[in-house]
Amino acid sequence: MFTPSNLKSVAITTVLVIGSAVLGFVHFLPRLNALLLPIFALGLYLIANHKSTYKTIDISLWLVTLLLGFFIAVYRPSDFHYPLIWQSEQLFEGGKSFLLYVNLSKGLSGYLVLIWLLNIYPSSNQTTAKMAVIATLLAVIAILSIAYIFFGIAWQPKFPDGLIYFIIVNLCITVVAEEAFFRLLLQQHLASFFSQARLGLYIGVSVSTILFALAHGVSSGSAMLLFLFAGAVYSIVYAYTRRLSVAIATHFGVNILHFILLEYPLSI
Repeated sequence: MFTPSNLKSVAITTVLVIGSAVLGFVHFLPRLNALLLPIFALGLYLIANHKSTYKTIDISLWLVTLLLGFFIAVYRPSDFHYPLIWQSEQLFEGGKSFLLYVNLSKGLSGYLVLIWLLNIYPSSNQTTAKMAVIATLLAVIAILSIAYIFFGIAWQPKFPDGLIYFIIVNLCITVVAEEAFFRLLLQQHLASFFSQARLGLYIGVSVSTILFALAHGVSSGSAMLLFLFAGAVYSIVYAYTRRLSVAIATHFGVNILHFILLEYPLSI
């Protein structure tokens, strides 16, 4: 039985799924991802609307949906490239000009998570706007300070010509999608399986922190530690404020100030 809210979510999901099919047809999206996105959307719908009398079934559905979502977000055939938005001659990665692509798979799957899970985990009314701003600022300062002081990320202030492209793609695709995945689908939903709220909170924070670092494909011990620290801060900020908007603001603030003020891309 569809509620008015569900009907709206179904309508938006239908548009995104049709859009993904079109993007797959014109080679802006891996065709396998275009085929899997409707299945992912169905899994999210079931998670949001159907509870089984057997917790094992709910956990299995969640785990399959979670793994499918991560696969869609990271899968890219070797001969495929997402749309190129910006090529920088000022920044270099691997000895070549920095290239900014738009991972449409990550964006579409992330927004599907928002559509179906944001309403079942509404923002907390106990966190005031002032508390949210303070939490965001302290978290951003903590991560950037640790990166600069303890991990030797060089001080390199810069304002490249394509900064606006980086800002838009980072906020609208990277940060929103990652926070939707790691906070709503992973951290919050995992915590909901435990009858003891405190235990669920600790496990949700710990697992989301570890998977956040692993998902970024770090290749060195220093980078792993830095991403573990950042992932832990994002997880704790969300657990403390219960506001996805604060986690998004924190993650976005770190990414943008890192890009503008410090060495980018990372060389550790």
